[in-house]
Amino acid sequence: MIGNGPWIGTSGTTFTVPGLAPNTSYSVKIKVKRTDSGLETISNAITVKTQPIASISNANLEFDIGKNLTLTLMDYNLNASSLLFDVECDDNTWTSGLLSIASGINVQNVTLPLSNIADTLYSCCKARNEMRFKISCGTTIDKVYYENIFYGTAHIIDSNPVFSNYTYSNTDAATSSVLQNSSYIIENYGNMQAQISPSNQAHPKNQASIIGYITTVTNEKDETKKQVKTDFSANNTLINLGTLSEAGDYKINIYAIDSRGNKSATISKAFYVLPYSRPAARIALSRINEFEKEITIDFSTVYSRLKLGNANKNSPLTLKYRYAEAGKAFTDSYTAVTGITSKDISASDQLAAYVKSTAANPFIKNLEIEKSYNFEFVISDRITSITESLMVDKGIPIFMPCDNGKVTVGMLPDVNSNADFQVGTDIMATDTKGKKRLLLEELDSINHLLVDKNSKLIKTIYLNLHPIGDIVFNTTGTNPGDIYGGEWLSWGKGRVPVGVDIANSRYNDSEIEGGEETHKLTVSEMPSHNHSLNKNVPYGIPYNNTSGTNSNNGGNTHYGESYNPFGIGNAGGGLSHNNMQPFVTCFMWKRTA
Repeated sequence: MIGNGPWIGTSGTTFTVPGLAPNTSYSVKIKVKRTDSGLETISNAITVKTQPIASISNANLEFDIGKNLTLTLMDYNLNASSLLFDVECDDNTWTSGLLSIASGINVQNVTLPLSNIADTLYSCCKARNEMRFKISCGTTIDKVYYENIFYGTAHIIDSNPVFSNYTYSNTDAATSSVLQNSSYIIENYGNMQAQISPSNQAHPKNQASIIGYITTVTNEKDETKKQVKTDFSANNTLINLGTLSEAGDYKINIYAIDSRGNKSATISKAFYVLPYSRPAARIALSRINEFEKEITIDFSTVYSRLKLGNANKNSPLTLKYRYAEAGKAFTDSYTAVTGITSKDISASDQLAAYVKSTAANPFIKNLEIEKSYNFEFVISDRITSITESLMVDKGIPIFMPCDNGKVTVGMLPDVNSNADFQVGTDIMATDTKGKKRLLLEELDSINHLLVDKNSKLIKTIYLNLHPIGDIVFNTTGTNPGDIYGGEWLSWGKGRVPVGVDIANSRYNDSEIEGGEETHKLTVSEMPSHNHSLNKNVPYGIPYNNTSGTNSNNGGNTHYGESYNPFGIGNAGGGLSHNNMQPFVTCFMWKRTA
C-alpha cells in the first residue's frame, strides 16, 4: 500500500509499482498473506524516495541576446531530457515552444542555439533592455510528462541607436537677413533651429524604434541653458530653440533615444549669441533763449555693433520725427533726419549723434512761440525701433525787461495787467536754516489750511478762541467737538443767560440758576387796591354799610338786618401767570475739556 491508498495485489519477490512521480517520497506498507492458511502479516511503514529526473544546475541563468546559452545538467544519468525555451514578451505574455532541444541520457552539458532566434528574441523585447526567460527540463515516464522549470534573464547589448548629423540655422528672417550667418543669433532676438532631414534621421538597432530626440543648449561653462524633447518624425524633424538672453559661445547637443531608452552618441555643434541691446537715446529739444521760434536739438544714442569679423552688421542707424500742436493729432508722415554720425565706442557698442544748436543753423527754423508742440521721434537700428516723445513749450523767457517798464520772469508779459513785476512760475527761496522753499506752494498750503474746516490749523485756532468754559451758540444742534475737537456739553437747556453782577448776591457768580417760567402771586405781592359798593335801599337803612332791608311801614324806623342781603364777592382765577420775555431758541454748548 502506497500512502493511504488501496492495497495493490502482486506475487513474487519483486514487483513494480506504476504511477510514482520522480524525486518524491512515499510511505509504503507491505502485507504478506499465506496461500495455505490465509494468515496475513503487515509490515511497519517505510519511506522510499523515487529517483529525480535531470535538472539545470547553472548558478546564474542569463545570457546576451545574439549568443548561445550553455546549460549544465545534474541527475542526467537516469533519463534523457527535453529542453523547452520561452520568453516573457513586452505585453507580459509568454511564448509557447519558442525553442526545443533533446538531450540524451548521460549528457551533462547542453548548448541552446539561441543565436539562431536572435531576431525573434529582439522582437519580443522592443521596450526593454532585458527580459525573463524560462527553461523546462523534462521527461516522459509511463506516458506522464514531468518537468523542472528554471527562470533567467536575457540581456540586450550593443543596441544604441545610430545618429551622426544635423543642420542648424537662425530661422528668424529679420535678424538672419542682418547677420547672414547661420551660426549666429542676436541676444534676445531670433530663433536658432536644428533640422534633422530624413537622410540624417537616427536609426534604431535590433528591432527597437526611435521615439525622439533630446536637445540641450550649453554655455561655455557646460551649463545647460535649454532642454527640448522632440518626437521622432520620418520627415524633417525641426527643433526650435529660440534665443538666449546672454551673449556668448554656446553648443547645440542632440542625441536620439529609442523605445528601449537607449541613447545614441551626442552630436554637438557650436553657435554664437551676439550682444545686443535696444538703442538708448537721449534727445534734448529747446527754443533758442528758451522763447525764440528757432528750435535746437541735441541727439545721441548708444546702439549695438553686432560685429562679425570686421563688419558692423547693425549699421546704419536712422532717425525720423513728426510734430503737432499740443492737443492736435500727428500726421501720418515723418521727416527723416540726415547727417547722423556714428563711431565705435567699445567692442560691442557704437555711438550715433546729431546736434543742431545755433540760431544760424537750427533744427527747426520757425515754431510759433505762442503755441506748445508735441514731438515724436523714431530711432531705428536694423533690429528694432524705439519711440521717444517730447514737448516744446510756448516761448517763455527766463527774464524779460519790457519797454513799458514791466518785468517778467518765466512768462510773456501780460499787457492787460497792472502788475509791473510778473512771475510765471513758483518762487523758490532759501530760509535762514538753508531749506529751499516754494513760496506759492506754501501760500496755497496756508490758504488751504485757513479755508478747510477740517485742517489741524483751523481746529487749533478755533479751540484757542474758545477755551474751556466758553459758551458757543448754534441752531443746528451740531456738537462743536465733532468738528473742531475738544469736549463740549449741552448747556442751559430751557434757560436764558443773565450777566454776572458781583454786587448782587443773586448774580455774583457764573452758572447760578434762578427764575421761574410761570409765577402765582401771593397777597403780599399784590398791589394795594379797594373795592367800591353802590347799592340803593328804598326802605330802611343799611347795616354796617354792608347789608339792609326794605320796610312797608312808613314813618317808623327799624334797625336790624335786611331781608335781602347784598355784598362784595371774590374775582380772579388764582392761577400762575406767564413770566417770560419774548425769546428765540438755539443750542448752547459749553466747552469742558
